[in-house]
Amino acid sequence: MISNKLNINNDFFQINLILIRNIRIYYKMKPPVCCICDKELDYPDEGGLIYFKKGPSDKKWDKLMEEEGMVGHPP
Repeated sequence: MISNKLNINNDFFQINLILIRNIRIYYKMKPPVCCICDKELDYPDEGGLIYFKKGPSDKKWDKLMEEEGMVGHPP
C-alpha cells in the first residue's frame, strides 16, 4: 500500500489525491461531473460536446463570416 511505504497518514494522502485529481481535471479541461445527466466522468474517454440548433443570429453570423476578409469569434 502506498501510504504504508511512504509513511503518510490517511488525511495527508487524501488531500494529495484530491489535488492530483483537480490537476488532471484542469489539464483535460473537462468538468468532473456531466452537467446534463450528473454522471461522474471517467477520463479520458468519457464525456463529449453538446451542439445546439443555430438560431437566426447564428445563421446571420455564419453568412457574414463567409465574406472575404471577415474573421472573428462568434458572439
